[in-house]
Amino acid sequence: MYTIRPRTYVKLHLMSQILPPSPTVKPHRKYGSRPAVNGAMCEGKCAGENLMNREAQHAVLDVIIPVHNRPHLIRTCLDSVRAQSLQPDTVIVIDDGSTDETPTVLTEYARGWTRLRVIRSDHRGPAHARNVGVAASQARFIAFLDSDDVWQPAKLERQIALFAGRPELGVVHCACFQIDETGERLAGAPVFAPSKRGQIFEAMINTLYHLAGSASGVVARRELVMSVGGFDESLLHAEDQDLWLKLARISMVDYVPEALVGVRIHSGSRFAARSRSDPALALLQQIRVWSKWIHLTDEAALLQSFRRKTFFINRSSPFRLSFHYRAYLELKKSDMALARHLFPNFRTYLRYMIATDAAAGTLHQWTKFAIAAKLILFKQLANTVGKFRSSMLSTKND
Repeated sequence: MYTIRPRTYVKLHLMSQILPPSPTVKPHRKYGSRPAVNGAMCEGKCAGENLMNREAQHAVLDVIIPVHNRPHLIRTCLDSVRAQSLQPDTVIVIDDGSTDETPTVLTEYARGWTRLRVIRSDHRGPAHARNVGVAASQARFIAFLDSDDVWQPAKLERQIALFAGRPELGVVHCACFQIDETGERLAGAPVFAPSKRGQIFEAMINTLYHLAGSASGVVARRELVMSVGGFDESLLHAEDQDLWLKLARISMVDYVPEALVGVRIHSGSRFAARSRSDPALALLQQIRVWSKWIHLTDEAALLQSFRRKTFFINRSSPFRLSFHYRAYLELKKSDMALARHLFPNFRTYLRYMIATDAAAGTLHQWTKFAIAAKLILFKQLANTVGKFRSSMLSTKND
Protein backbone atom coordinates (compact mmCIF):
# COMPACT_ATOMS: atom_id res chain seq x y z
CA MET A 1 0.00 0.00 0.00
CA TYR A 2 2.83 2.39 0.79
CA THR A 3 6.00 3.10 -1.15
CA ILE A 4 8.86 3.70 1.27
CA ARG A 5 11.36 6.31 0.06
CA PRO A 6 13.71 6.95 2.98
CA ARG A 7 15.91 9.34 1.01
CA THR A 8 13.13 11.63 -0.22
CA TYR A 9 11.72 12.95 3.03
CA VAL A 10 11.79 16.62 3.96
CA LYS A 11 14.88 17.44 6.03
CA LEU A 12 13.80 18.35 9.52
CA HIS A 13 16.66 20.79 10.04
CA LEU A 14 14.98 22.99 7.45
CA MET A 15 11.86 23.13 9.59
CA SER A 16 13.63 25.31 12.16
CA GLN A 17 13.40 28.14 9.62
CA ILE A 18 9.60 28.14 9.76
CA LEU A 19 8.72 26.85 13.21
CA PRO A 20 8.35 29.34 16.07
CA PRO A 21 9.73 28.64 19.52
CA SER A 22 7.45 26.61 21.79
CA PRO A 23 5.16 28.95 23.73
CA THR A 24 5.23 29.44 27.47
CA VAL A 25 2.06 27.73 28.67
CA LYS A 26 -0.39 30.10 30.35
CA PRO A 27 -3.95 29.61 31.61
CA HIS A 28 -6.71 30.53 29.19
CA ARG A 29 -7.97 34.03 29.95
CA LYS A 30 -11.59 32.89 30.11
CA TYR A 31 -11.42 29.43 31.60
CA GLY A 32 -8.73 29.78 34.23
CA SER A 33 -5.95 27.46 35.33
CA ARG A 34 -5.18 24.09 33.81
CA PRO A 35 -5.68 20.67 35.46
CA ALA A 36 -2.95 19.15 37.58
CA VAL A 37 -0.45 16.69 36.11
CA ASN A 38 -1.21 13.03 36.83
CA GLY A 39 -0.43 9.44 35.91
CA ALA A 40 2.70 8.43 34.04
CA MET A 41 3.40 12.09 33.27
CA CYS A 42 4.48 12.55 36.91
CA GLU A 43 7.10 9.82 36.87
CA GLY A 44 10.64 11.12 37.35
CA LYS A 45 12.08 8.42 35.10
CA CYS A 46 10.50 6.76 32.10
CA ALA A 47 11.30 3.29 30.86
CA GLY A 48 12.28 4.72 27.49
CA GLU A 49 14.21 7.74 28.74
CA ASN A 50 17.62 6.09 28.40
CA LEU A 51 16.81 5.24 24.78
CA MET A 52 16.83 8.87 23.75
CA ASN A 53 20.24 10.26 22.78
CA ARG A 54 21.41 13.84 23.27
CA GLU A 55 20.47 14.83 19.75
CA ALA A 56 16.82 14.20 20.67
CA GLN A 57 16.88 17.38 22.76
CA HIS A 58 16.69 19.33 19.52
CA ALA A 59 14.11 17.05 17.91
CA VAL A 60 11.16 18.63 16.12
CA LEU A 61 8.69 15.78 15.80
CA ASP A 62 8.16 12.35 17.39
CA VAL A 63 5.44 9.78 16.73
CA ILE A 64 3.88 7.87 19.63
CA ILE A 65 2.22 4.49 19.01
CA PRO A 66 0.77 2.26 21.76
CA VAL A 67 0.34 -1.41 20.81
CA HIS A 68 -1.00 -4.54 22.48
CA ASN A 69 -1.10 -7.93 20.72
CA ARG A 70 -1.22 -6.69 17.12
CA PRO A 71 1.75 -8.31 15.36
CA HIS A 72 0.29 -8.04 11.86
CA LEU A 73 -1.33 -4.62 12.07
CA ILE A 74 1.68 -2.92 13.64
CA ARG A 75 3.78 -3.64 10.54
CA THR A 76 1.31 -1.86 8.27
CA CYS A 77 1.01 0.97 10.77
CA LEU A 78 4.79 1.49 10.86
CA ASP A 79 5.04 1.22 7.07
CA SER A 80 2.68 4.20 6.78
CA VAL A 81 4.91 6.24 9.12
CA ARG A 82 8.04 5.23 7.25
CA ALA A 83 6.44 6.41 4.01
CA GLN A 84 5.85 9.96 5.30
CA SER A 85 7.18 12.79 3.16
CA LEU A 86 8.18 14.51 6.40
CA GLN A 87 10.05 11.97 8.51
CA PRO A 88 9.83 12.20 12.32
CA ASP A 89 12.95 12.25 14.47
CA THR A 90 11.86 9.20 16.45
CA VAL A 91 8.97 6.76 16.31
CA ILE A 92 8.29 5.64 19.89
CA VAL A 93 6.29 2.41 20.09
CA ILE A 94 5.11 1.45 23.57
CA ASP A 95 4.50 -2.30 23.78
CA ASP A 96 1.67 -2.38 26.30
CA GLY A 97 2.39 -5.83 27.74
CA SER A 98 1.89 -7.85 24.55
CA THR A 99 1.83 -11.64 25.04
CA ASP A 100 2.02 -12.74 21.41
CA GLU A 101 4.43 -12.16 18.52
CA THR A 102 4.30 -8.36 18.76
CA PRO A 103 7.64 -7.90 20.62
CA THR A 104 9.42 -10.07 18.04
CA VAL A 105 7.88 -8.13 15.16
CA LEU A 106 8.98 -4.83 16.69
CA THR A 107 12.52 -6.07 17.32
CA GLU A 108 12.87 -7.21 13.72
CA TYR A 109 11.42 -3.95 12.37
CA ALA A 110 13.79 -1.86 14.51
CA ARG A 111 16.82 -3.64 13.00
CA GLY A 112 15.96 -2.13 9.63
CA TRP A 113 14.85 1.30 10.82
CA THR A 114 17.00 3.26 13.24
CA ARG A 115 14.29 5.84 13.94
CA LEU A 116 12.20 3.21 15.73
CA ARG A 117 12.48 3.01 19.53
CA VAL A 118 10.54 0.36 21.46
CA ILE A 119 9.57 0.73 25.12
CA ARG A 120 8.22 -2.26 27.00
CA SER A 121 5.48 -1.56 29.55
CA ASP A 122 3.11 -3.51 31.76
CA HIS A 123 -0.37 -3.92 30.30
CA ARG A 124 -2.13 -0.84 31.65
CA GLY A 125 -4.02 0.40 28.60
CA PRO A 126 -3.44 2.91 25.79
CA ALA A 127 -3.75 6.00 27.98
CA HIS A 128 -0.84 4.91 30.18
CA ALA A 129 1.16 3.74 27.15
CA ARG A 130 0.77 7.11 25.42
CA ASN A 131 1.81 8.92 28.60
CA VAL A 132 4.96 6.79 28.76
CA GLY A 133 5.68 7.77 25.15
CA VAL A 134 5.10 11.46 25.82
CA ALA A 135 7.46 11.33 28.82
CA ALA A 136 10.12 9.57 26.73
CA SER A 137 9.92 12.11 23.89
CA GLN A 138 11.95 15.29 23.85
CA ALA A 139 10.56 16.66 20.60
CA ARG A 140 8.67 19.92 20.30
CA PHE A 141 5.74 18.23 18.57
CA ILE A 142 4.22 14.79 19.03
CA ALA A 143 1.92 12.91 16.66
CA PHE A 144 -0.30 10.14 18.02
CA LEU A 145 -1.12 7.03 16.04
CA ASP A 146 -3.11 3.93 17.01
CA SER A 147 -1.47 0.63 16.06
CA ASP A 148 -4.40 -0.46 13.86
CA ASP A 149 -4.60 2.79 11.86
CA VAL A 150 -2.54 4.15 8.96
CA TRP A 151 -1.49 7.53 7.58
CA GLN A 152 -1.42 8.95 4.09
CA PRO A 153 2.15 9.94 3.03
CA ALA A 154 1.66 13.73 3.27
CA LYS A 155 -0.03 13.68 6.68
CA LEU A 156 2.77 14.94 8.93
CA GLU A 157 4.10 17.45 6.41
CA ARG A 158 0.69 19.07 5.94
CA GLN A 159 0.04 19.33 9.67
CA ILE A 160 3.44 20.58 10.81
CA ALA A 161 3.29 23.36 8.18
CA LEU A 162 0.26 24.87 9.95
CA PHE A 163 2.27 25.56 13.11
CA ALA A 164 4.60 27.98 11.29
CA GLY A 165 4.55 31.43 12.90
CA ARG A 166 1.61 30.56 15.16
CA PRO A 167 2.77 30.13 18.76
CA GLU A 168 -0.85 30.24 19.98
CA LEU A 169 -1.65 27.07 18.01
CA GLY A 170 -1.48 23.96 20.19
CA VAL A 171 -3.25 21.23 18.19
CA VAL A 172 -3.65 20.36 14.52
CA HIS A 173 -5.85 17.49 13.40
CA CYS A 174 -7.26 16.29 10.08
CA ALA A 175 -10.12 14.42 8.43
CA CYS A 176 -10.16 10.63 8.43
CA PHE A 177 -11.70 7.79 6.46
CA GLN A 178 -12.50 4.18 7.34
CA ILE A 179 -10.69 1.04 6.20
CA ASP A 180 -11.55 -2.63 6.67
CA GLU A 181 -9.46 -5.38 8.24
CA THR A 182 -7.45 -5.83 5.04
CA GLY A 183 -6.68 -2.12 4.74
CA GLU A 184 -9.09 -1.41 1.88
CA ARG A 185 -11.11 1.76 2.04
CA LEU A 186 -14.72 1.02 3.04
CA ALA A 187 -17.00 1.82 0.12
CA GLY A 188 -19.75 4.25 1.05
CA ALA A 189 -18.36 4.92 4.51
CA PRO A 190 -18.44 8.60 5.50
CA VAL A 191 -15.36 10.78 5.75
CA PHE A 192 -15.16 12.32 9.21
CA ALA A 193 -14.24 15.90 8.42
CA PRO A 194 -13.43 18.67 10.92
CA SER A 195 -15.38 21.91 10.74
CA LYS A 196 -14.20 24.17 13.57
CA ARG A 197 -10.91 25.95 14.18
CA GLY A 198 -9.59 28.57 16.56
CA GLN A 199 -11.09 28.70 20.06
CA ILE A 200 -13.33 25.62 19.95
CA PHE A 201 -13.56 24.73 23.65
CA GLU A 202 -17.14 25.98 24.08
CA ALA A 203 -18.32 24.07 20.99
CA MET A 204 -16.67 20.93 22.33
CA ILE A 205 -18.23 21.01 25.79
CA ASN A 206 -21.73 22.14 24.69
CA THR A 207 -22.26 20.24 21.42
CA LEU A 208 -19.87 17.26 21.86
CA TYR A 209 -17.82 18.44 18.89
CA HIS A 210 -15.02 15.90 18.51
CA LEU A 211 -11.71 16.29 16.74
CA ALA A 212 -12.09 14.27 13.53
CA GLY A 213 -9.46 11.60 13.04
CA SER A 214 -9.44 10.62 16.70
CA ALA A 215 -6.03 10.17 18.31
CA SER A 216 -4.44 9.07 15.02
CA GLY A 217 -5.23 12.44 13.44
CA VAL A 218 -3.70 14.72 16.07
CA VAL A 219 -0.36 16.53 16.23
CA ALA A 220 0.20 18.61 19.37
CA ARG A 221 2.86 20.61 21.14
CA ARG A 222 4.46 18.24 23.64
CA GLU A 223 4.93 21.02 26.20
CA LEU A 224 1.17 21.62 26.26
CA VAL A 225 0.37 17.90 26.57
CA MET A 226 2.76 17.64 29.51
CA SER A 227 1.34 20.77 31.16
CA VAL A 228 -2.24 19.42 31.32
CA GLY A 229 -1.24 16.01 32.64
CA GLY A 230 -1.49 13.95 29.47
CA PHE A 231 -4.12 11.23 29.12
CA ASP A 232 -6.41 10.32 32.02
CA GLU A 233 -5.42 6.74 32.82
CA SER A 234 -8.61 6.07 34.79
CA LEU A 235 -10.67 6.15 31.57
CA LEU A 236 -11.30 3.06 29.43
CA HIS A 237 -12.82 5.11 26.61
CA ALA A 238 -12.82 8.79 25.63
CA GLU A 239 -9.36 9.36 27.12
CA ASP A 240 -8.41 11.08 23.86
CA GLN A 241 -11.43 13.40 23.97
CA ASP A 242 -10.54 14.25 27.56
CA LEU A 243 -7.06 15.39 26.50
CA TRP A 244 -8.33 17.34 23.48
CA LEU A 245 -10.69 19.25 25.78
CA LYS A 246 -7.84 20.15 28.12
CA LEU A 247 -5.69 21.32 25.22
CA ALA A 248 -8.52 23.30 23.57
CA ARG A 249 -9.07 25.11 26.85
CA ILE A 250 -5.59 26.67 26.80
CA SER A 251 -4.71 26.88 23.09
CA MET A 252 -5.99 27.30 19.56
CA VAL A 253 -6.92 24.37 17.30
CA ASP A 254 -6.58 24.08 13.52
CA TYR A 255 -7.01 21.30 10.97
CA VAL A 256 -6.09 19.99 7.54
CA PRO A 257 -9.36 19.35 5.64
CA GLU A 258 -8.07 16.39 3.61
CA ALA A 259 -8.67 12.85 4.87
CA LEU A 260 -5.13 11.78 5.79
CA VAL A 261 -5.87 9.03 8.35
CA GLY A 262 -7.27 5.57 7.69
CA VAL A 263 -9.16 4.36 10.78
CA ARG A 264 -9.44 0.58 10.76
CA ILE A 265 -12.84 -0.95 11.54
CA HIS A 266 -12.39 -4.52 12.75
CA SER A 267 -13.74 -7.01 15.25
CA GLY A 268 -10.54 -7.04 17.26
CA SER A 269 -10.79 -3.42 18.41
CA ARG A 270 -11.13 -2.93 22.15
CA PHE A 271 -13.98 -0.46 21.64
CA ALA A 272 -16.06 -2.98 19.66
CA ALA A 273 -15.49 -5.79 22.16
CA ARG A 274 -16.35 -3.74 25.23
CA SER A 275 -19.36 -2.09 23.60
CA ARG A 276 -20.87 -5.50 22.83
CA SER A 277 -20.59 -6.60 26.46
CA ASP A 278 -21.54 -3.27 28.03
CA PRO A 279 -23.90 -1.14 25.92
CA ALA A 280 -23.58 1.98 28.06
CA LEU A 281 -19.84 1.85 28.75
CA ALA A 282 -18.68 4.19 25.97
CA LEU A 283 -21.44 6.69 26.71
CA LEU A 284 -20.80 6.66 30.46
CA GLN A 285 -17.08 7.19 29.95
CA GLN A 286 -17.77 10.20 27.74
CA ILE A 287 -20.24 11.56 30.30
CA ARG A 288 -17.54 11.17 32.96
CA VAL A 289 -15.22 13.33 30.87
CA TRP A 290 -17.82 16.05 30.35
CA SER A 291 -18.83 15.99 34.02
CA LYS A 292 -15.42 17.53 34.75
CA TRP A 293 -16.55 20.66 32.90
CA ILE A 294 -20.24 20.75 33.88
CA HIS A 295 -19.82 24.11 35.64
CA LEU A 296 -18.77 25.66 32.32
CA THR A 297 -21.46 24.13 30.11
CA ASP A 298 -24.93 25.03 28.92
CA GLU A 299 -26.48 22.07 30.74
CA ALA A 300 -29.72 22.00 28.72
CA ALA A 301 -27.81 21.95 25.42
CA LEU A 302 -25.44 19.32 26.77
CA LEU A 303 -28.30 17.03 27.83
CA GLN A 304 -29.83 17.26 24.37
CA SER A 305 -26.47 16.45 22.76
CA PHE A 306 -25.97 13.39 24.96
CA ARG A 307 -29.52 12.15 24.33
CA ARG A 308 -28.81 12.09 20.61
CA LYS A 309 -25.40 10.55 21.25
CA THR A 310 -27.00 7.65 23.16
CA PHE A 311 -28.68 6.26 20.07
CA PHE A 312 -25.89 6.87 17.61
CA ILE A 313 -23.68 4.72 19.83
CA ASN A 314 -26.19 1.85 19.88
CA ARG A 315 -27.51 1.98 16.32
CA SER A 316 -26.02 -1.41 15.42
CA SER A 317 -28.71 -3.18 17.48
CA PRO A 318 -32.04 -2.34 15.78
CA PHE A 319 -33.99 -5.37 17.04
CA ARG A 320 -32.43 -5.65 20.50
CA LEU A 321 -34.62 -3.49 22.69
CA SER A 322 -33.27 -5.40 25.68
CA PHE A 323 -29.88 -3.98 24.70
CA HIS A 324 -31.29 -0.47 24.99
CA TYR A 325 -33.05 -1.25 28.24
CA ARG A 326 -29.74 -2.40 29.73
CA ALA A 327 -28.14 0.82 28.54
CA TYR A 328 -30.95 2.82 30.15
CA LEU A 329 -30.54 1.00 33.47
CA GLU A 330 -26.79 1.65 33.45
CA LEU A 331 -27.46 5.35 33.01
CA LYS A 332 -30.02 5.47 35.82
CA LYS A 333 -27.78 3.76 38.38
CA SER A 334 -24.70 5.85 37.51
CA ASP A 335 -22.91 7.85 40.19
CA MET A 336 -22.95 10.85 37.81
CA ALA A 337 -25.89 13.25 37.97
CA LEU A 338 -25.53 14.09 34.27
CA ALA A 339 -26.09 10.42 33.34
CA ARG A 340 -29.08 9.98 35.68
CA HIS A 341 -30.81 13.11 34.38
CA LEU A 342 -30.65 12.16 30.70
CA PHE A 343 -33.94 10.19 30.66
CA PRO A 344 -36.60 10.42 33.41
CA ASN A 345 -37.97 6.97 32.45
CA PHE A 346 -37.64 4.29 29.79
CA ARG A 347 -40.61 5.63 27.85
CA THR A 348 -38.76 8.92 27.40
CA TYR A 349 -35.70 6.95 26.30
CA LEU A 350 -37.77 5.16 23.63
CA ARG A 351 -39.30 8.40 22.39
CA TYR A 352 -35.85 9.90 21.84
CA MET A 353 -34.79 6.70 20.09
CA ILE A 354 -37.78 6.94 17.74
CA ALA A 355 -37.08 10.59 16.94
CA THR A 356 -33.42 9.90 16.24
CA ASP A 357 -34.11 6.88 14.04
CA ALA A 358 -36.95 8.54 12.15
CA ALA A 359 -34.62 11.39 11.26
CA ALA A 360 -32.08 8.89 9.92
CA GLY A 361 -34.72 7.35 7.64
CA THR A 362 -32.98 4.00 7.02
CA LEU A 363 -34.96 0.78 6.66
CA HIS A 364 -33.67 -1.03 9.71
CA GLN A 365 -34.07 2.07 11.85
CA TRP A 366 -37.68 2.40 10.71
CA THR A 367 -38.18 -1.22 11.74
CA LYS A 368 -36.92 -0.40 15.20
CA PHE A 369 -39.15 2.67 15.13
CA ALA A 370 -42.22 0.49 14.53
CA ILE A 371 -41.33 -1.95 17.30
CA ALA A 372 -40.66 0.80 19.81
CA ALA A 373 -43.84 2.64 18.82
CA LYS A 374 -45.92 -0.48 19.42
CA LEU A 375 -44.38 -0.90 22.84
CA ILE A 376 -45.13 2.68 23.79
CA LEU A 377 -48.71 2.45 22.48
CA PHE A 378 -49.21 -0.83 24.32
CA LYS A 379 -47.95 0.75 27.53
CA GLN A 380 -50.23 3.74 27.09
CA LEU A 381 -53.19 1.45 26.35
CA ALA A 382 -52.41 -0.64 29.42
CA ASN A 383 -52.28 2.50 31.55
CA THR A 384 -55.60 3.71 30.15
CA VAL A 385 -57.27 0.33 30.76
CA GLY A 386 -55.87 0.25 34.27
CA LYS A 387 -57.22 3.69 35.09
CA PHE A 388 -60.63 2.75 33.62
CA ARG A 389 -60.81 -0.41 35.69
CA SER A 390 -59.84 1.49 38.83
CA SER A 391 -62.53 4.08 38.23
CA MET A 392 -65.13 1.36 37.59
CA LEU A 393 -64.24 -0.46 40.79
CA SER A 394 -64.38 2.79 42.72
CA THR A 395 -67.84 3.59 41.32
CA LYS A 396 -69.07 0.05 42.08
CA ASN A 397 -67.87 0.27 45.68
CA ASP A 398 -69.63 3.59 46.11
